[in-house]
Amino acid sequence: MKLTVKTATEIFAALQNLDLYTKIVKNEKGEEQIVRLRYEFSGKIRWNLVKNLKKFQQINDDFIKAKDGLIKEISGGSGMIKPEETEKIGKFNDKLEEILAQEVEWPVS
Repeated sequence: MKLTVKTATEIFAALQNLDLYTKIVKNEKGEEQIVRLRYEFSGKIRWNLVKNLKKFQQINDDFIKAKDGLIKEISGGSGMIKPEETEKIGKFNDKLEEILAQEVEWPVS
């Protein structure tokens, strides 16, 4: 099966957040605070979650390297595109969309 880089990075982000949920609780002082808790999964589900996260992590890492290289290329090596450099921002966005549209094989071997 083939996925776009965009879809793969979105699935990676969703899987990362799947394991945690937020809840409002009262602390010892009676103040409300937000805590992040883990769901209780079976061992099989937890194992599959970790395996899939690892595979999507590889795609996500490659995407970040490509995006960082693109920024360096367009910025002339500075690694930063200033907000007022609209022509460079447009060029970056166009090339970023090309990267996100690339297809990757799933599952990753």
